[in-house]
Amino acid sequence: LGIPLFFIGSHVVAQSQSLYLSLAENGGANVNTNALSHFIQERIPALSGFDLKSLLDSAASFFAASFKGILTTTLTSLFGILLVIVAVFYFLKDGDQWRSALVRLSPLSAAHDERILSMLGRSINGVMLGYILIALIQGTLMGVGLWFFGVPNAALWATLAGMTSMIPSIGTAPVSIIAIIYLFSTGPIGPAIGLLIWSIALVGGIDN
Repeated sequence: LGIPLFFIGSHVVAQSQSLYLSLAENGGANVNTNALSHFIQERIPALSGFDLKSLLDSAASFFAASFKGILTTTLTSLFGILLVIVAVFYFLKDGDQWRSALVRLSPLSAAHDERILSMLGRSINGVMLGYILIALIQGTLMGVGLWFFGVPNAALWATLAGMTSMIPSIGTAPVSIIAIIYLFSTGPIGPAIGLLIWSIALVGGIDN
């Protein structure tokens, strides 16, 4: 696990730095949003004053200003993960003793306790492994789609997609929507439509 995570993490960190420098230096101006803003204004009269460029500039400025806090939160999360690993070590080391103590303290018979614990263990393992496996598959498929259709920093966005895929009712939609808008506003419409089909038909439906 450690070896692939190290290489994936290296790519994600490098692409995060590249994205941050791009936003800090250009304020998101490298994205051609005039055509998309004009398209929205024509199709939706109520948004006649809509300016996607200003909106993206504000978002880029907010992201750049918040980047230090994001890094701090990331380091805090990594420290929490380290504590979880230490706790899991002792759960694995002394888990059988704690299980036996729990069975002795329970008012139910030992046979009923063992059956309940066994069923709970199978259910929890199935749910957690299912979440993790689907997140890995969706993140990988999203990364392949982003790379194929020319979205920059594909490894970074694929990692985010894998994380958001574990959030009920949200899934990979935030990443795919942003990527499709990016492709639509920076070049031919073909790659945007291709990524849309890929995201709906394959990435979005794989968990079913």
